[in-house]
Amino acid sequence: MLMPFGSAYTVHNLGIDILHLPTIYLVSGLFSIFTGPMVGRASDAFGKYPTFMFGSAVSVIMVLIYTHLGQVTLTTVIIVNVLMFVGIFSRMIPSQALISAIPEPSQRGSFSAVSASLQQLSGGIGSVLAAAIIAENPDGSLRHFDWLGYVVVTTSIISLIVMYFVQRPIAKRAGKRFV
Repeated sequence: MLMPFGSAYTVHNLGIDILHLPTIYLVSGLFSIFTGPMVGRASDAFGKYPTFMFGSAVSVIMVLIYTHLGQVTLTTVIIVNVLMFVGIFSRMIPSQALISAIPEPSQRGSFSAVSASLQQLSGGIGSVLAAAIIAENPDGSLRHFDWLGYVVVTTSIISLIVMYFVQRPIAKRAGKRFV
């Protein structure tokens, strides 16, 4: 919900020159490349659900910070973006690992295809809903971006609860408390 409006928000609300957007995305992307494997190792070492909980907590905090920023420096935007993406990847990677354990091995391909389709559909619906919430001021700044943050936080908390119930039968099969 936030990403379709991220560039406009960064330029018009946070006061970052449009020429610096590639720098923000480059640094965030580079950190994501290095963070992803570390999150995978953390999921294996500490469990997928605990890693997902950690990622959810980081995401909630960083989304609230990001959606309530005022005019800030480029460095601040980069740090907030990087930490927000650390939270996002710390949710995505363990959740995909948990979800892929739901079907029998012979059904994983079709399950993954349906799952990917649902993710794309959800992203589209989220963008449409976000567009219904967001309003543009005459100066180009976005109004109600903080409301999007509240929606993202709420859905993150709901997904945390749902993921708890998803991981329980997987954990029982594996003989562990949290997978």
